[in-house]
This record gives sequence, structure tokens and C-alpha cells, in this order.
Amino acid sequence: MADTRSPLNQSEAEKNAAAAVVEEAPVIQPVPQARQHMDIPSHAEVTQGAFVDSDHVTFLVKIPVPSVEEEKKEAASVEQPQKQKKFFKIISSNTLNASGMSGLGAEPLTSDEKENGTGKRIRFDRITTNLATGVQLHEADAICLQETDIELAKELLQQKLPNWTIVTDELGLLTAYSPRYICVQQKAASSPNRTLSLTLQDQQTGHVLDLHNLWGTYTENDKEFDEFEEEYRTLLMKSPTHTAVLVGDTNLRIAPLHNRPENITTGIVPTVFSRRNFDLPEDQQLSDFPDGGFCRLPNGKIKQLEIEQLSFAGAKIIKDQRSIEEVKPHPRKVRVMTLDDEYYGTEKAAFQEFLGQQKPFFRYKVVSTSFNEKETSLILQNKEDYENFKKNFKLGGMEGLTLNDATLTVTMQTEKVEQIIGTLELQQRGKILLINQTLDRYFYFLAAKKPPTLRGFLSDQEIQKRLLNLSKKEQNEYQDIIQKELAVSELRQYVASATTRSQALYRFKQENQQHIDTIKYERSSKRGTLLKGMFTPIAFISGGFKELEQVWKTEEDGWIEEIEKHLPALREAHRTSPQLPLQAADAVQPSNQHNNAAAAEQKDGQPAPSDTLEARFRVILGLQEGSLTIHSNEKNMILTFESKQDYESANSNFTWQDVNCDDRACTITLPLDKITDVLVHLESQQYERASKLQKALTAYETYLAEQNQEAVDPRAQAVAALKGAIADAFSQDNVLEAVSDVFYQHQEQLDIIRQPRKVSFEESGAIPQHALSSYSGRVVGKPISQEQGYIDAIMQCIPAGRRLQPAQQRQLAAS
Repeated sequence: MADTRSPLNQSEAEKNAAAAVVEEAPVIQPVPQARQHMDIPSHAEVTQGAFVDSDHVTFLVKIPVPSVEEEKKEAASVEQPQKQKKFFKIISSNTLNASGMSGLGAEPLTSDEKENGTGKRIRFDRITTNLATGVQLHEADAICLQETDIELAKELLQQKLPNWTIVTDELGLLTAYSPRYICVQQKAASSPNRTLSLTLQDQQTGHVLDLHNLWGTYTENDKEFDEFEEEYRTLLMKSPTHTAVLVGDTNLRIAPLHNRPENITTGIVPTVFSRRNFDLPEDQQLSDFPDGGFCRLPNGKIKQLEIEQLSFAGAKIIKDQRSIEEVKPHPRKVRVMTLDDEYYGTEKAAFQEFLGQQKPFFRYKVVSTSFNEKETSLILQNKEDYENFKKNFKLGGMEGLTLNDATLTVTMQTEKVEQIIGTLELQQRGKILLINQTLDRYFYFLAAKKPPTLRGFLSDQEIQKRLLNLSKKEQNEYQDIIQKELAVSELRQYVASATTRSQALYRFKQENQQHIDTIKYERSSKRGTLLKGMFTPIAFISGGFKELEQVWKTEEDGWIEEIEKHLPALREAHRTSPQLPLQAADAVQPSNQHNNAAAAEQKDGQPAPSDTLEARFRVILGLQEGSLTIHSNEKNMILTFESKQDYESANSNFTWQDVNCDDRACTITLPLDKITDVLVHLESQQYERASKLQKALTAYETYLAEQNQEAVDPRAQAVAALKGAIADAFSQDNVLEAVSDVFYQHQEQLDIIRQPRKVSFEESGAIPQHALSSYSGRVVGKPISQEQGYIDAIMQCIPAGRRLQPAQQRQLAAS
């Protein structure tokens, strides 16, 4: 019977015992860690006796191998021989030779320690059986093992692949290859990274390749990482054969070239390192991704090999489809190898151009998590370069970019790098646009200074005739103007013909000093008279010459200084670099230039608008020619729209900043010093709109594919055409115009997408709850609500307005 006494009747000991029972907290068992890789047991599973093969996955790589014979036959248009292999296939694995350097605990493989090695033999028998199965299943040509028991692995492989040749070294490396190949040369190296190198020749085609089986040295040190990566690069580049392959456990990190989030784990960090470097408990595993390879192709380029992971049971290709929430990996970001030029080649070249460097004075570093979440960093080697980069570009607040002044590092989210490069290019274009605009304005300023009798459309003969009626002073002044107009034309020509935007900006002053001097200094008789007047003792002593020199230069220096405001800062070491080549360009005809300029219409006494600037705005806003005019006064530039509809479209399609909109006059006014900011802001919106459209199209494309509709679906074709157009646009030299064309010149595809297939609700399956209140009974011909959501997402990215095609323009003009 239970004790029903009140607390007053209980003894002191009974009270204390009761209190202890009440205060005792429930024991909460820790949740076991999920497998970091679907085929590698967790620490908890290992301690409970789970089968273990290795703490690294087995994987397959394919190397394209065009033989010398094939190349000759292709050149002679002879049919390829049937015996020619398209790929050299390798299966690779770190077999974990029961060392203490395991990611499965301090002593996880207790079965390996049984007497007479029977435990290890069972495990290696499983491994080698799986390798032999993989050879048959995937038609592999070679096997590369690292950290293996060379005697046991060789014995078991010889039983399962009796016709194969097996080569080992004393370090734990084993390479086996099929009887189709013979070994021409063998070499082992162990300083500091362990490699077993074989030169193999295909006995049927004669093709030769170098196969480097690698077991690298584990490091988290940046300097050692650089040294090891360079060692691997040298190993590949110095191989004398047409094709060189480096494959195995690199002990550095390898991430896919793409940026899609996925589990890229190929191994588990040894427990000793995860405890020492990351202070993790022994039962917590740390994901790693060091396994993979690279090859150097006959064209001399290094390519990162795509790996296919094979299951430990059956050697089937597997892919971990679990989400990051299911796996819950450690969030560490570690550096990955970037031997493949495609990994960063174009990006590195772009930043080299932005920095105005002839060769890269910076390190390019990529880090990643085990779920392929990457960041890219530029680590500059000179503080002046770093400060100039910040000064030359507006980096503050840029999405996906952070600055570290202490380490001179610019860090970017890798998926944002293309967008950041696009924004920096827009800023450079904006500067070039302002330089051209300044040169335009100065050109018309010079035209306005000509004597009235020499303005307008005049032949050279008429000009010479009228010059005779002018005074000597007026003739000299006119010649000064002509020389400066020629100099301006040369400057415009330089900017237009520069091979890169950086050349146009960074080398502008260095390569055009003669033309700048022509603009800054007068050559008229007035200047000579003033010079003579100043060479008097009093004037010389009083410094009057210097003072008057400043007076002559003030007006012209103002124009040069305005241009210099848009030129980037550059470190002295880069200024003395060799001159960059220029593209060939037709020479400018000076007589046509200055006569046409003089005849240009003036508005409010100001220079005529720049065609380049007007065209730029028209391209962004999607307007046809003649629908927008630009003029300026001393402080502002005014965009005047010819139709109310175009004006309203411009305001609805874009968010404007630093401008004043007049709805009644259909004008947008912006300060001259804000032109770059406004253009960059508009162009960035256009790029962002294109990126959103691409994502919306991809989502709709996936939806259509899942519906398994008719084989030829016009909607799917329209989506594919638009996606292709966007991809092509981003590869064009004139990216902005090409992107704008996607919006304004693909109406046929948009019309197809805009009209979804009509079906009954019975056909479409489950009806969304919110739709039930709107419809009753069997309604036929309504759009599928889910599909309409995808279509709406696409259409939200399309700006209003439609730029007419050339044929439409001609029709309109004819009518």
C-alpha cells in the first residue's frame, strides 16, 4: 500500500529521499549523428559493429583519349576503327589500411586486428570483389588504390583479375591495369606527396598516357596548399605524353565546377585532426572531399575530372540526394583546388583587367563547404592596389561581396561572382561613357568658338577661301581649334579601338599625352605675344610668367580635369608596363568631323546630344529610334520621351534614383554628375531581371518535363529558345544590348508561353483549396492554376513596351 502519511508525519530521512527523487532531472540521450555520406557508416554504427569498407568512397573517372592514329584518320576523313576507345576509365579508392588515421574513430576496425589477419582479409576481400565487379560493370581500364595493404590487396586482386598487371610501391599505393595496355615506364615519388606514376600504351591504338596514382599529404595550411597544388600542376604539365592523369586521394579538397548545392563528401576527416583542429568530440564525424582527379589533354589544358561515386556493395553509381538539413554537416569552409582553367580562368582575367595589371599581382582562392557552398576571394599582394581597387569601383553595399582591409582580401559568394563582374563592367562602361560625353561636349564647345563665317557645312576649298578674309590672329585661333578638334577625334578613336575597357581607362593618359598637350596648350599668335610680353625682368622676377601660364591653361585644363575624374588610379609599377596592342580601326576624316560638328543643332546654346548616350538609354529602356531625345544644360541632362506610353513604361519598368520626373512634359531630368550612377543602376536592374527570368524559365521547364505532355510541346520549345537567348546574350561583347533584345525581340516565344494549355479540372488532378470557392461543377477550359503560377513568374520579369523590328519600322514609316 502506498504511504499516505502527510509530510508532517514523515521522518527527516524520508523527506530528503522524496526531495531527491523530485529534483532528479530526466536523462536526455544525444541524437546520433547522421551519416555524412550515405555509404560510410557513422561513428555510432561503427561502435555497434557495422560493416566497414573504408572512410573514403570508391569512385570512377573517365578520361577522353583520342589516339594519334584516330587523329590522322579523322584528318583523312577515314571511318574510325571499331577498336578505338573513347575513354580511359579508372576506379580509385583509399582502402584505409587500418591505421590510427581513420575518420571512423580511434580504433574502429577491430575486426582487422584479429589473429592471423583474418579480419582484415575479410574486409579486403569485400573491397577487391567490389573493384572487380566495377571493372566488369563499367569497363574500367585501371584501378588506383591508396593507403592500402599492398601485399594483401595484390594477392586478392590477382585472384579476381588474373590477366591484369599489378604494380605497387612501399608507401601503400597500388595501380592495376588491363591486358590491353603495356607499361612503358614506371616511377614512384614520396617527397612530400606520394605518387606512383606509370606510362601506359594502348597496344591496339598506340595511344600513350601518363597515369599518376596519388596519395597526398593532409594539410589545412594555406602555404602548403599552394605548394602541393603547384606540385600537382607541374606533374601534369611536365608529363611528356599527350595525355596525363592525376587521380586518387589528393588530401587537398576538390569541389565540382558547378555551384549547385549537393553533398560532395567523399571521405571523413581522421578523428585525430577533427579533434585537434576543430575541437569536435570523438563521436562526431567531419566531412571531407579530397578524392578525385585532373587530366592534361593534348591541347595542353588541365581539366578537372567529374567523378561518379560507386557503392561499396555492387559498384553501382550512387548519388546522395539528402538535403543539408538531413545531413547536418559541419559548416566549415575549406580551400579547394583550382587547377582547371574553367574554374576561374575568365574570372581571374576579368579581375586582372579591373586592377589594370599586366600579370596577376593577387592570389585567387576558392573555399567550399561539404555541400558545395562556395566563396571566392581575391587576396591582393600590395596595399596600394587594394586601396586603388576600392577607389576605382563602388564596392560598398554590393550584394555578395565583403572587404577585409587587414588582409587586403575581397571575398565574394561564388554564385554571385558573375553578377559582381557584370556590375564592375557596367561601372567601367559608365566611366567610358562619361569620357566620351565630355569629349563630345568639348568638341561642340570648340565648334562654337570658330569665327561665324567658318561655321556650318563648308567644303575645304570654301574654308580656305574664307580664311583669306580673316585677320592673322583669327586665322591662328582657327588653326588652334582645328588642331584640338583633331586631338579630340584621336582620343575618341583611341577609346573606341582599345582592346579592353581597362586599356581605354588605365592607359588613356600614358598613350595619349601628345593629344592631351595639344588640347591644353594654345599655338596661336596670342600665346606667342603673351610669352614675349612676359619675358621682362620684372615679370620674370615677380613670377608673372607662371601666373599667366595658369591663366592660359585654366579653360582647357578644365576639360582635361573633367576627363581625369573618370580615370582610375593605378600603381606606378603598372604604369610602366608594356603598351597593350590596339585593334585596327579606320582613320577618322578630320574635315568631315569638324564641319559636321559645327553644323550640329544647338539647344539653349549647349552642345548637341551624344548619339552614344541616347542609344544607350534607348537600348536599356527598349525604345525604338526617334522615340527619345537628349539635351543638356550646365547642370542637368534631360531625357524627353516622344510618347506618353514610352514615358510611363520607363517609369514602370525601372526604379530611378537621383532624377526628377515630369509626368506632364514626359521628361526625366538627371544631374550631369549622376549620369554614371543612373546608368549603372538601370543596367543592373536589367541584368537582375534577366537572371530572374532565367530562373523562372528553368522552373517552368522542369514543371513541363514532369507533366510528360506531348512529345513536341510548343511551350517547352519556347522556353528553351528563351533560355538559349539569355545564355547567348551573356556571352556577347555588347551584353546589355543582347540582354535587352531578349526582352523586346522575342515576343513570339512569350506569346506562346503566355497562353497555357487548357484542360478540365478532372484532367489537372487535385484542385487547390482556394480555387474551390470560385468554381462549381465541371468547368472546362480554365488554365491550370499551378502552371499559371510559373507563367506569372516569367511574365513578371518582362518589361512593358515592345521595340519595333526594322521591318515594322519601315512599315510604320511607309504608312
